Amino acid sequence: PNSRAAEKEADLMGIELAAKAGFNPAAAVTLWQKMSAVSKSGTPQFLSTHPEPSNRQRELAQLEPEMRKLYNPDAKHAIYPLD
Repeated sequence: PNSRAAEKEADLMGIELAAKAGFNPAAAVTLWQKMSAVSKSGTPQFLSTHPEPSNRQRELAQLEPEMRKLYNPDAKHAIYPLD
C-alpha cells in the first residue's frame, strides 16, 4: 500500500477523475509545482514511498494531452448544500 507504484496509480486515477469531472488537468502539474516549492524533505526518492514532486510534475504533464480529451470545461457540476 505504501509504494511509489501506488502513488503513481493514484496520480493517474486522480487526474483522470478530475478531468472527467470538468477540472482542468493542467492544474495537476501546478499543484505539484507548489508542493515542490514548499517541500523541505531532502529524502532521495529511492528511500521514499512517494515520488519526488518534480517526477510527479513530469509524469502528470505527459498525461495531460490524453486527459484533455476527457476534459469538458462546460460540464455541469453538482452543487451540494453545506448544511
